[in-house]
Amino acid sequence: MRVLAALLALCFGAWAMAQVPGTVGYSGALFECPESGPCNGYSYMGPVTFRLWDDPDSTDLSHFVWQETQPQVKVEAGYFHVELGSAKPLGPDAFAGPRWLEVQVGDDAPLKPRSPVGSVPFALACKDAVSLQGQAPTAFAQASHVHAIADVTGLQAALDQKAQAMHNHDDLYYRKAEVDTALAGKAPVGASYTKAESDARYAAISHTHAISDTLGLQAALDGKADKSVEGTVAGLQAAVSDLLKTVASLQSEVTTLKATVASQTVTIAAHEARI
Repeated sequence: MRVLAALLALCFGAWAMAQVPGTVGYSGALFECPESGPCNGYSYMGPVTFRLWDDPDSTDLSHFVWQETQPQVKVEAGYFHVELGSAKPLGPDAFAGPRWLEVQVGDDAPLKPRSPVGSVPFALACKDAVSLQGQAPTAFAQASHVHAIADVTGLQAALDQKAQAMHNHDDLYYRKAEVDTALAGKAPVGASYTKAESDARYAAISHTHAISDTLGLQAALDGKADKSVEGTVAGLQAAVSDLLKTVASLQSEVTTLKATVASQTVTIAAHEARI
C-alpha cells in the first residue's frame, strides 16, 4: 500500500510589499508499506494529479475546487517537490476557505486521506492585509457604503434642472396629445430625402400656378368687370347723348319709311281701281 506524507508551504516568507507568487510549493514523500515490515520510499517519473476540495472526504463535484496534472514529476527514494499552479493557475478562490489536497499518482486510485491545507507564519498575515499600495485600510471605503448628494460633484446642480416626478404644467406648455398632433406628418430631425422625394415634396424657387391652384381666386375674378371697360362720368354721359341721337335718327327714319309705305299703298290701290 502506498502512503503519502506531505508538507504544504504557503507564501514562502514573502514580504507584504513584494509580489505574491502565483504558485504554491508542495513537498511530499511516497512510501510503499507492505502488510508487514517497514515502509520504503520508491522512485517514480511520470504524471501526478493534484486536486483541491473543500471537504476532507466527499467526492461530490459541488465540493471540488481545483485540479491540475503535472506530466513529469520526479520522485527519488520517495521524496518529491512540485509547484502547485504551474500547470493550471490556482485562481483567487483556490484557498478562500478550508481546503484539502488530494494526490493521484499516474492511473492509481487517489491516495487517502486527503491532506489538510494549513498556513505558514507569513501566510497568517495575509488573513487581514496590513496595507494596500502603502495605504492603511481606513483610507478606503467599505464595500457597502452610502454618499450624500453633496459628495457627488455636479449632482445637485443636475437635480436643480429637473422637475419633480409628480408635477403639473400650466398653459405655457402643451399636452402630449397636442404635441403629437402638431408633430404629425413632420419629418424627424436629421431625416434625409432622395432627390426624387424632394422633387415630389417641394416646388422649385421659380414656378407658376393655375387660377384653380389658388383657393377663391376664380370667384374673385368673376366679380370683377373687364379691364377694357373703363371711363369717367363725363365720358359715360357723352356716350349716352350719342346713343340718344342715334335713337332719334332711327325714329326719324322709321317715320319716313312709314310715309313711304303709306304712299305706296295709295298708289297700289289706285292701280287696282283702274284695273
